[in-house]
Amino acid sequence: RLDIAIVAPEDGQHFYYPESLPLVEFRWSAVGGKEYEFLLGRDADLQEPLVRQGLKKPATRVSLPAGVYFWRVSSGRAISPLARLAVVEDRPPVCRQPVEGTVLLWQRLQGLFLAWTEVGGAEHYLLEILDDGGRVVFNKRVQATSYRLGDSLPEGHYCFRVRVDDAARGRSPWCRQSCFRLI
Repeated sequence: RLDIAIVAPEDGQHFYYPESLPLVEFRWSAVGGKEYEFLLGRDADLQEPLVRQGLKKPATRVSLPAGVYFWRVSSGRAISPLARLAVVEDRPPVCRQPVEGTVLLWQRLQGLFLAWTEVGGAEHYLLEILDDGGRVVFNKRVQATSYRLGDSLPEGHYCFRVRVDDAARGRSPWCRQSCFRLI
C-alpha cells in the first residue's frame, strides 16, 4: 500500500557536484503526525541500508559521496514507492601524462601514451588531440583513464584534453589541456 508520496528528490534524479559532497534533502508527504522510518542504501532491496533513521518530520538531509542510491520511507502501514537517485561528481578529469611541456621521441612500437584522472561514476571519456593551430587531429571515446595512440603523428606541438562523456551522466567540462612536443 503506497500512502506516502515522494516529494524530493524525484525518482531517477541526478545530483551533480563540483568539489564538496552534496547535502541531499529528502522530502515526502506527511502522514498525520506519525513517526517515519527513512531507509537509504546502494541496493534496491534495502536489506542492508547505509542510513536508517527514525524521524518525526517528513524530511531529512544526508551527505552522500558519488554513487547510485535507493530510498524509501514508511510510517506504520503506510509506505512510499522505492526511489532511485544518482550523486555524480561534475568536474573534469586532470591530464596526467604526458606532463605539460614534455618533449617526446616518437617510437612507433610504444606509441603515444595519454593518461588522466578518474572522475567518480564516469564510464566513458572523450579524448582529443589538437595541433598547434587548435585543430582536432584525433578524437576517440574511451572507457578507461588512459589510451595508447599507435598511429603516428607528424613531428610538432600538440595538446590533449579529456572530458567525461556518458549518456546517463552527461558531459563534464573539458580538462585543462596538457601540451607536449613530438620529435
